[in-house]
Amino acid sequence: MKKLKWLVLAVVLVFGVSAFASCESTKTQEDSFTVTYYDGKVALKTENVKSGEKAVEWTPAKEGQTFVDWFATPTKSIRYNFTSAVTKDISIFAGFSVYKEDTRNWAIVGSGKGDLLIASNWGKVIMDQHKLTKTKDKNEYKITIDLYKDDEFQFVINTDWHDKRGYGYLETNKDGSGAEIFTGTGGLGETAAKGQNTKVVLSGNYTFTLHTFPDDDYYNTSDANYSEANKELYNINPYDTISWIRNGDAAKLESVQTEYYIKGAQITQWGDLYNDYTKMSKLLNEYTLKVYLKAGDEVMFTSLLVTDGVSTTGSEYIRYSNLDDESKALFEGTSNMKAKADGEYTFKYDSSKKLLSVNLDSTVKMLQADYYIDGNFGNHKWNDTFYNSNYKFTEQGKDVYILKNIDLDAGKEFVIQSFSKGATADSGSKLAKYDFNYYRGDVSFEASNKASSNYNFKVINAGKYDISFNEYSKIITLTKSGLEDTVHIKGSFAASWNIIDPITNLPSDNYKLTLNSEGLYEITMIITADMVAGDATWQAGLIINTTTGNDGTFIGADKLGSEAANNVNKLFKPETGNNLTCKTAGTYKITFDLENETINIYQVNA
Repeated sequence: MKKLKWLVLAVVLVFGVSAFASCESTKTQEDSFTVTYYDGKVALKTENVKSGEKAVEWTPAKEGQTFVDWFATPTKSIRYNFTSAVTKDISIFAGFSVYKEDTRNWAIVGSGKGDLLIASNWGKVIMDQHKLTKTKDKNEYKITIDLYKDDEFQFVINTDWHDKRGYGYLETNKDGSGAEIFTGTGGLGETAAKGQNTKVVLSGNYTFTLHTFPDDDYYNTSDANYSEANKELYNINPYDTISWIRNGDAAKLESVQTEYYIKGAQITQWGDLYNDYTKMSKLLNEYTLKVYLKAGDEVMFTSLLVTDGVSTTGSEYIRYSNLDDESKALFEGTSNMKAKADGEYTFKYDSSKKLLSVNLDSTVKMLQADYYIDGNFGNHKWNDTFYNSNYKFTEQGKDVYILKNIDLDAGKEFVIQSFSKGATADSGSKLAKYDFNYYRGDVSFEASNKASSNYNFKVINAGKYDISFNEYSKIITLTKSGLEDTVHIKGSFAASWNIIDPITNLPSDNYKLTLNSEGLYEITMIITADMVAGDATWQAGLIINTTTGNDGTFIGADKLGSEAANNVNKLFKPETGNNLTCKTAGTYKITFDLENETINIYQVNA
């Protein structure tokens, strides 16, 4: 019996040891994983790494090429993180590049609270201060900048945002403690992470370094919006990176920001238009605007105060008296500035000295382009109407382009998009877009969402509309389609310039010009002594195709002709502004040539 017990015990021990050995063997096999290092499809070497330990980082050599980094995928879209623990068999892929000198000029663009991004105005302006500094003999670019919470930016090579290097190129978006410093949002063109804007989470003074490998650029042709004409918006690089250092806190912001906008007889029809075309770019105390002016256009600058995003009209004006002595030679006038010649004027205003300097390049001609409506109106999607002649504006002469009979449903959105003259789907380039900020008209339209800076036109009153675009002033007007041409006079003779008949709720026939046998619109008005007494100067202007008294095209003193008997037009020429102005009582006949947009005024004998 004892012998049997010992035999059973021996068998149990044997099987126990065997089982233990089997378990030990299995654990050893599962505790080790294979890491394979590849160059393309060629395995460079393999290593066994214990579970939970890290893969070994090393630098392979390849004749004629430079090693860039290791990547987690064969497409090299994600760099391999050698601080991660290995928990399975993995493959790591080497990235090599042939050195090529990067000759591009890189700049930071975007929008924000600091001077540089305010001046950038979403990349519409690139000054020397926006440009990154290139390290000698390296494809390495640096810039140091104050950034504030919710600022957004990219690194690009021009104002068209070509070759964007955005959020997806950051080596990390977190600091050493793991706190998020940057995040990705929005973007233009390429919508993957690489093309997203970098949005600031923590304000600070930052130094950014952009490392480029230009020989490895490629294009994301799989994007639905890709075309040969806009391909540089889809330029991508697997190796480019952006590193950053936070140097400390950003400079304290001013509580009130002052902005300046040009205003003039033709450039804004003496209206206050706050848009990219009229706004001066700001950098520290210097404000700059490049704008094409026609000879004879009379201009000034007005101020706008911005406090915590809320704008109020300022009381500061920049006029002829602010010009330095050299710049005064370019203009006529004592109050406002009347341009002597056609050309591109560069205005620079030193707000600390209240001094305006101007340069003129008379060789620059006014930009001409093709214009299309773009939006989600009807059955169309955004970018759906380009190069379609049904949605292309037709040139009417005198800088005016027209698109007629466009059916717009309530709630739909649209803008006017410009392209280089003669552009096709395969050639030319997309230029500026023009939105609600360029509109002068009634309440049939509004900005889509001002709170989120979406200034697309949004339709309130559905209907068919004729859209007019002035290539010089960039002003957009909209009128109901099918209206006969109407011309009314509007001015200080009516309370608050109100010419609406309270019964019909339409512009009163008392102020309507009638078509005479010569094909001219005319009206006879008596200007009494009371109307011109003291400072109560009689003022007026003509408004074409008005349905509410507010929409339509305003025609003023800049359209006065020279045919009137005894040159009576001089009585109506204002010292400043574009309203027809008279200080001499009497009876006057006012005529308007619609085709040539010319006003002539004749004195009627009693």
